[in-house]
Amino acid sequence: MELTPMMKQYLQIHEEVPDAILFFRLGDFYEMFFDDAITASKVLSLVLTGRACGLEEKAPMCGVPYHAASGYIAKLVKAGYKVAVCEQTEDAAEAKGLVRREIVQIISPGTMTDSAYLDEKENNFLLCAYESALYTCLSYIDISTAECKTILFSALSNQSDLLSEIEKIAPAEVVCNEVFYDKYHRHRLFTSRLNIKLSLLDDEYFDYDTAKAILKNQLGPVGDTFFSEDKTENAALIRANGAMLLYLKNMQKSALQYISAIERYSKTDAMHLDASTRYHLELIKSTRGSKKGSLLWVLDQCKTAMGARKLKSWIESPLNDRKAILERQGAVAALRDDLAALGEVRKMLQGIHDLQRVATIICSAACSPKNILMLKSSILRIGEIKECAVLSQSAYLQKIQNQIDDLADLYTLIDQAIDDEAPLAVKDGGVIKTGYHEQIDYLRKMAGSRQEVLSEMESEERESTGIKNLKIKYNKIFGYYIDVTNSYKDLVPAHYVRKQTLVNSERYYTEELKQLEIDILSAEESLLAKEKEIYEQVRTSITSQVERILSTAQAVAALDVLASFAQAAYDNRYHAPAIIEDGSITLVDSRHPVVELVETRNEFIPNSCRLDTDKRRMQIITGPNMAGKSTFIRQVALIVLMAQIGSFVPAAKAEISVVDRIFTRIGASDDISTGQSTFMVEMNEVSGILQNATKDSLIILDEMGRGTSTYDGLSIAWAVCEYIADKDLLGAKTLFATHYHELTDLAQTTDGVINLCIRALEQEEGVIFLRKIEEGIVDKSYGIEVAKLAALPDDVIERAYEILADLEEEHNKTQRGATTPPRPRAKTAQNENKSRLTPNQSAVLGALRTASIDSLSPLEALVFLDKLKKMLMEKEESK
Repeated sequence: MELTPMMKQYLQIHEEVPDAILFFRLGDFYEMFFDDAITASKVLSLVLTGRACGLEEKAPMCGVPYHAASGYIAKLVKAGYKVAVCEQTEDAAEAKGLVRREIVQIISPGTMTDSAYLDEKENNFLLCAYESALYTCLSYIDISTAECKTILFSALSNQSDLLSEIEKIAPAEVVCNEVFYDKYHRHRLFTSRLNIKLSLLDDEYFDYDTAKAILKNQLGPVGDTFFSEDKTENAALIRANGAMLLYLKNMQKSALQYISAIERYSKTDAMHLDASTRYHLELIKSTRGSKKGSLLWVLDQCKTAMGARKLKSWIESPLNDRKAILERQGAVAALRDDLAALGEVRKMLQGIHDLQRVATIICSAACSPKNILMLKSSILRIGEIKECAVLSQSAYLQKIQNQIDDLADLYTLIDQAIDDEAPLAVKDGGVIKTGYHEQIDYLRKMAGSRQEVLSEMESEERESTGIKNLKIKYNKIFGYYIDVTNSYKDLVPAHYVRKQTLVNSERYYTEELKQLEIDILSAEESLLAKEKEIYEQVRTSITSQVERILSTAQAVAALDVLASFAQAAYDNRYHAPAIIEDGSITLVDSRHPVVELVETRNEFIPNSCRLDTDKRRMQIITGPNMAGKSTFIRQVALIVLMAQIGSFVPAAKAEISVVDRIFTRIGASDDISTGQSTFMVEMNEVSGILQNATKDSLIILDEMGRGTSTYDGLSIAWAVCEYIADKDLLGAKTLFATHYHELTDLAQTTDGVINLCIRALEQEEGVIFLRKIEEGIVDKSYGIEVAKLAALPDDVIERAYEILADLEEEHNKTQRGATTPPRPRAKTAQNENKSRLTPNQSAVLGALRTASIDSLSPLEALVFLDKLKKMLMEKEESK
């Protein structure tokens, strides 16, 4: 048995895309067959049926209506599949045999363009990675917004910087060469954190000559920037970016008209933030994974989707150039100082659609009249914004104003050509506005009012010939004709052609009537075809100006972010920080930008801070648990970051020197996937800080040395502090919150170290955390009080107090050379019958005797107590 011709065609086309699910167009449906049908029916919850295919058994089949296909395609792509769309590319009426079909687009997670299925406030990046012996190049693009960037890492760069950059990009899809694939396809960044699979591209994608030709063809003269003098660096850039463009062309099956430049940057162009810092400072998402509770949540008051995306990129890449920071800050100040103008600007911004995604969709065959009308309405608002007087109030706002193109010519074109009530699809007709194109007007008149047209011609012919009873008639055999009675046939003009002679009259036609007949009989078909033609001309005209649209979109997005900063500054009582150059950071009455908005039940207590490069470069912070040490050190880091993105800050006064990087070492947990313990994870983070920080960095440390013995942890923390504080070794500005009270001795022995503390007020009803930072030392962590708040059993709390008292007494005696073990638990009615010690109880006492009592903090004492309790429980269970 042999497959049917249609099934042969299906399988032949599927051979072009063996790794994709093929949407095969049959009439008004996209059909899937064989394994594709089985897979799609499960993912999309479709009924699986069968279709005769020429074999003994029917081919499994399922399908979706073509007009609803985009939703089904998006669902498959989000499930990790590629989808190849196969369309009929010739008219079935004109086809000889099978209708010709071709793949017109392949859709994958990184090549989706339908804005209905993309997060409007997130980019959807496709990343191409190329690794050689000397360089690794990352090239990435969001084809829905035309944003395209590339960065190069040398083989000497830290691998963590490369992986951190990829995590910041957060690509939806990664394609790469074999070297990169072999090295990273099982890395936890891709298998766990990003949850995407690397796709290996064939070597021909990275062929140097092919890639170079593609770049020159795509970028024109701009592409010359890729051809630097360093040939090895040049090769990596060309191979990665050329492969990315080739992959896109093969997926899109069309020219990428809107890609005219690729922005090259390096990690030194902005403040580099590693993945740990972005996570712990909760810049984009809270540690719970939601936007609420993040810095982005606080600052995002953007009115446009493109503004929201730019804000995210600004937060993740703060400026490190003082002049650029002050430019942004000046723009925010101008907007903040004129609230009426700010309100007007934000109102206008609200009327602007996502110009980046509108522009790129207009460049594609998927463009609908709706997209063009969205551009028109946006241009109207853009023109209003460009004329706003407030844009002349700062140098940066003037730059934005100059970059904004009013696109008046495009507005005029669209306004004249496209009907304001145009349908969603061109095939529905009525897209071109009446009066724009003479032939369309004529055809529309033919299709909509043929009798009116015939009556007009009839009147004109009567008047021109003098034949008063001349009539234009129609029958199925002869079509349209002019009927003239015998009494007037002497008046018939020479250009009338006789068609039929009757007893009482003659029938004629003219070339004009013949054309009118053709026009009338095919008017709707001709009208639709002509509308499509003129619509494409309009679309092509707009496409030719896409660079202007995209440049304007970038300027509008920047204005939106600045306006958002200004609004946040007004709403949250922020002030402009002074950007200074002496290396110091001074904050007066500073607040945590997120906590003050989330914790609304209690008034936020502001705190001041001064760091410098001399006597106050490292600050050891001690104090009770839950008193606010972690909040304080985080808010300092966030305020510095906010200042360097151009925002005002939550402080009564701020003087901030630009830092090159912010590092955080906050909390840790086991990394089971790599077999790393909590302590190992922590040490890796500390190692990264010591290797990459400079004297111009800001380091935030929240505990260190946990997960190992107390002496080991203290020793490491001490040595790290000495290293960071030493100007000859590092000398970075550092805030270190710790429960190792021994570290406060560093202030006496190490230059540049001071002690800060947060005190608590002890009262009969409990402890009150004052949450106020001051210079000095506290020697109590109030861990047991925190345990009480956590509702540990009263028996445990009481025993913890007893052990704490004994440990403190033992510590004092040890200082005098005397040693006495902690007193045993006091006898009660419940434990009197247990006064005789079992072997296991003796072991517990032995553990107490040998414990390093003088190095235990109260919290560690509680952990130690838990260990002793487990030893006793084991004995109980073994009986």
